[in-house]
Amino acid sequence: MTLVQTAQEQGAAVDSDPSRWATGPEELAGRGNQILTVFRDRVPTRGLVVLGAPAAGKTMLLSRLLLELVECRTPGAPVPVLFTLSSWDPEEQDLESYLAHRLTQGFEDLALPSVQSLGQPSRARA
Repeated sequence: MTLVQTAQEQGAAVDSDPSRWATGPEELAGRGNQILTVFRDRVPTRGLVVLGAPAAGKTMLLSRLLLELVECRTPGAPVPVLFTLSSWDPEEQDLESYLAHRLTQGFEDLALPSVQSLGQPSRARA
């Protein structure tokens, strides 16, 4: 399944322009300060997994993206968060539960009930 097909099935980001979406891996390439542009304009699902050898620069790349996302974030927009999945055991916990748990470990207020999202037991899950 291509990125475009996935975006069409799962729903692309609201501000995403389909004419800019990457149609293949070669269109996801970028340099230095282009990480935000590539992520925001060419990845309509706004999902990203970075793989590579130890010390290849994965954490630095994601940290740079995170800082740029925070810098251009508008009030009320989602807050970007970087998760390391090395401690996740998929046999013990589904990914959504793991992520919600990790959020509440670092930010206790996120364990409180969500007022805006009815049916969500916590702000972290919302």
